[in-house]
Amino acid sequence: MRKIFLSVSCLAVILTLTLCSSQINAQAPAISKKYSEQKVYDLIMRYNTSNKYNGANAAVSKAFSRDFPNAYDIEWETNDEIYEVEFEIRNRDFKAYYDKEGNLLIYKQDITLAELPANVKKAAKALYPKYRFDDVDKIVSANQTYYKIDLEYGEHEITVYVDSNGKQLDNVPLY
Repeated sequence: MRKIFLSVSCLAVILTLTLCSSQINAQAPAISKKYSEQKVYDLIMRYNTSNKYNGANAAVSKAFSRDFPNAYDIEWETNDEIYEVEFEIRNRDFKAYYDKEGNLLIYKQDITLAELPANVKKAAKALYPKYRFDDVDKIVSANQTYYKIDLEYGEHEITVYVDSNGKQLDNVPLY
């Protein structure tokens, strides 16, 4: 009887871990295609230079809860045109931008160096061979995924943006 109990307990633990794992990996929210990449860039650049205050409207709050249901440590800022939210999921930092209707425009998440695609890592290393990787973020927009890579060499620091094909990008908003 004891062996059966342990087997059922083990099965319950495995099932719980599987369900939790699938919930974490299932978080890939849909990015709105309402705006072009250039328009998103313009909106966020305008947001970055505007006066901001804390808060989110009901539509944005509802969309965020749907897109990132496991988020915690949530902090909002807005200029009434764009809503920026910083939060965590599983001890990872995220930042997302929404318009006032609740359309997700773009989001960024911290990733480890091991999660950085090999071709992206190789491209950054080719651009700055003496520099070491310091911090890496994955940025997801409607049309592409790219990476913000902070590199260091002695007292020098540089940030490079590379798309998933390994091409350096120049015209990206400051996140």
